[in-house]
Amino acid sequence: MRLPLRSVLVCALSVAVLGLAACQDEEDPPSTGGTPSASASTGSASPATPSSGATSSPPSSTAFPGVTPASGPELKVTMTSLHAPDGWKLSETQFTSYDISAFGKGGQVQLIEMADSADVGLETTAEIFLKGQPDDATTKRLPNVFLGQDGTEALRFSWTVKGDDKRYESVQAYRSGTSVALNFTAEPGLLERDPDWVQSVLASLTWLR
Repeated sequence: MRLPLRSVLVCALSVAVLGLAACQDEEDPPSTGGTPSASASTGSASPATPSSGATSSPPSSTAFPGVTPASGPELKVTMTSLHAPDGWKLSETQFTSYDISAFGKGGQVQLIEMADSADVGLETTAEIFLKGQPDDATTKRLPNVFLGQDGTEALRFSWTVKGDDKRYESVQAYRSGTSVALNFTAEPGLLERDPDWVQSVLASLTWLR
């Protein structure tokens, strides 16, 4: 069964904050590109059990050598600050007080935080994320990445959806009781012009505390 986007968001956040293992369908909000929301990370737990079309074996961790950090509009919440690519604009629409997004030609980046989240571990977070993916998504777990000035380790996923030519990515981190999710949407033209745009945004990230 394919859950609506809103159900995926609620399920992931519920597990992160309350340790819940289930959620119910809710009505979809306006589309933000199909990206799931934040869930907790760090530590270790049982290996992920992927949904159909997903791969979950954790590969080697990576940083961003040689990548120039993005220097466009700042996306800032409580824990996290990062920059969108040059020429992008901040969105005037926010669904909650703890998310912010920016968009440009052919792409979107969204930053979401959830305070007072449980530290469920990297592998449990991966399991939650993959189980929440739509049935028609082909998902890959990419190498873990190091974020910010102290190199906080985070999960990274990419996926495509049948009948949709966009590429989606999500990076999931946990820091000081807060779950952080960075969600990316890219049309083919953006990937052709700037294949490293996601890495440039990640390289611009700074932890505020």
